[in-house]
Parts: sequence; C-alpha cells; structure tokens
Amino acid sequence: MRPKRLPKLTFVHLFPALSLVLLGAVLLLGAARAAAATCDDSFAHAAGGSWDVDANWSTGAVPADTQDVCIPAGTGTVEIPAGVAARVRTIVAASPLRIDAGGFLTVKDNEGSFSNELTSVDVEGMLDSEGSSVALSGASLVDGEIEGPASTIVTLAGGSLAGTGTIEPRFVAAAGTVEPGGAGTVGTLHFGSTYSQDDAAELDLDLASDASFDRIAPPANANALIDGTIAVHLLGGYAPSVDTGWEFISGTSGVSKGWTVTPSEFSAHSVPGGAELTLDSALSTGSEGGGSGPGGGGETGGGGSVGGGSTDPGTGTSGSGTSGSGSDSPGSNAGAGSGSNSLAPTPTPHGSSTREPARCVVPKVKGLKAAAAKKALRKAHCVPGKVRRRPSRRVKRGRVIAAGKAPGKVLAAGTKVNLAVSSGR
Repeated sequence: MRPKRLPKLTFVHLFPALSLVLLGAVLLLGAARAAAATCDDSFAHAAGGSWDVDANWSTGAVPADTQDVCIPAGTGTVEIPAGVAARVRTIVAASPLRIDAGGFLTVKDNEGSFSNELTSVDVEGMLDSEGSSVALSGASLVDGEIEGPASTIVTLAGGSLAGTGTIEPRFVAAAGTVEPGGAGTVGTLHFGSTYSQDDAAELDLDLASDASFDRIAPPANANALIDGTIAVHLLGGYAPSVDTGWEFISGTSGVSKGWTVTPSEFSAHSVPGGAELTLDSALSTGSEGGGSGPGGGGETGGGGSVGGGSTDPGTGTSGSGTSGSGSDSPGSNAGAGSGSNSLAPTPTPHGSSTREPARCVVPKVKGLKAAAAKKALRKAHCVPGKVRRRPSRRVKRGRVIAAGKAPGKVLAAGTKVNLAVSSGR
C-alpha cells in the first residue's frame, strides 16, 4: 500500500507561517528592548534628590550614556543641578524631573525608535535628544530648551505644557493643553520646527491687553497645523472692544485651521504669515452692581458700575440699584447689587501715572559672544550673573549656549541672569 503523499508546500503556504515567525521574533526583540529600556539603572531614593549623587541610584553609581534609565512612580522630584551634565541612553521618568538652569540632560540613543517618557518635567536648562523622540505628560514646564535633530519628535501626550522656552524638534500636541507663559501669565512659547495640534488638544491664550497676550512662535519656514480647541482667558479685568485683534502666531509661512474657539464671541482666522484671534461681538459684562451716578431732573439715576468677579467671560447675575430722584439737581443712585464675571478694567484715579516701572525682559542671547550677551542683558534692564564654561558640539567657543532664564521672560528690573558659554568641543 503506497503511503499518502504529503501536500506540496508552496511559497503561498509558507508565507503566513514565516510571517508569524518573523512577527514573533520582532515582538520578542521589541519586548527585550522595552525591558532593557526599563531599568539598567533606577533612581532609588524615594524622597527624590540630586541626580549626581551615586547613592541615589540602584547600581550605586550615576548612570552612564550607555544605560537605559528609569525614575519610578512615587519618587520625589529628581533634580539635575546647574553644572551637572547628565547623560543616558534612554529615560522613562514616571515622577517629576527638574533640569535647573545651567543643567543638562543628554539622551544618547540616536535610533529614533524609542520614545523617552517624561512626567512633569521642568526644563530650566537644556534637554538634548540625539534622535529618540520625547513624550511629555503631567504638568510640564519648558523655560529652557529642548533640542534634537530632525528625526526627533516632541509629543505632548497629556497634561499641560507651559513656559517661555524653546522646543527645537518637531512638536505635536496629541492631547492635553498648551499654555504659553503658563496659566494666568502672558508669554511666548517658541518652536524651532512645525507646531502641530491634534483635535484632542487645546491651546490656552491669555489676553492682558490689546498689546499683551500669549503667543506661539514657530519659525518662518514652517506651518502651524492647529485642530482642537483654542480657549481664551482675560486677565486683570481687561475688557477688549469688539473687533480687537491679537495675532497669536506670526512669521510663519501659513497656518492650517480646524479649531473651535471658546467663548463663542471670539473667532480665529488665518492671516498672511500667521493667525489672528478676533473679538466678534460684545462679551457678557456680568451684573450691574453698586455705584452712584447723577440723576437728571425728573430722570432716574445713572446705572451702577460693573460688579467685580472672575476675569473669565461669563454670564453674571443681575444686580439691583435704586433710581435717583429729584428735579433739577443730581440725584443719588446707590446700587445694592454686586455682580460677577466683570470684564471692566479698574479706572485709573485722576492725575495718577499709568507708567509701569522698568522690567528685565530677557533678551535672546544664544549664539552671541559673552561680551555682547552681557551688553544685551544690561540694555534689557537685567544684570549678567555667573558665567559657566561648558563643552558644546554645536556652539562655537566663547559663544553663549544658553541663558539661565528663557528669552522673553519678564522679571523684576535688576534680576541676575546666568550664562552658559561654550568652551569648544
């Protein structure tokens, strides 16, 4: 009896099996890489502390640039102080990480295939990725710089991003809130490449006056791609007039839009070289509150002044005021109600000065020679602080790598601003 012939296996039959084997191998390699990225060295001091202390690490030594590093959840803030140049291969920080002004963190992985995860990072100094992407979550603050090559992508994966610093790589707000300056603080957040905002993200813009408002600043050769929400907040009792405009993006080659603006009295439009926010109709001023006004003869007294309350646009409750009475003499009009959500600015007393004292507005000094940077600081009512020499691959010897305060930051006159100056390669 002849044995049964086995079915002939062709490439068509073998391909699914080979695919499964290859897929399994890829998954195993990916799992091995993810496991390796978890903990070559871990921050082991539960209360947090300084990066450059050997005893704070699980291996008993500060991490090297060949190691994948993690900072576990539940750890206190880990700080990279001024003068410390931390170097890792990759990093996952599930607890807060602070890079002080004059401090550096370099991520050496240049494959571009690993996303470094940073929860509640505070970048006052410099974070430099040499190719891996960076995912931000929690409450992130960038008043310094995030640098990286064209292959690097910085993603806001959730939480918030605030500050007045610079993010050089491509930026994507996939979720969360972008707050230039910070909540309740006017500022400009700078981007060295494309600014992209998905429909799950929000851009919060604070308006303090016709000339003082939040901005985002991509470079002139890149588009800003904005979906999602633009939320507007008024500060300090500012009450803008209808048709006032605020160009919150300028200098770009174009802005794509798919945004929704809140409150609905505002709208946003692409304009040549940027995007502008406009007040299209009068905002609700809240209730009429206590105040006095002259009553003409036989007429009711004047309306009370707008009541105090939240600076955000909203609908106030109506107050009540008694009408003035009289013939040809002014009548009193003491209003009894108190309003909410006032948008009216506080009047300046007659004869008083509205001129504000000088401020230290930090100039952009990166790339300048040290002497020129100091001159620029003095001209901006700042005081040059300590100058520290640091090696740099990108910045020529004698020129400024970074300032201790981000460009555009408004501080008290006479504030000291430290400088990091390149000592060459």
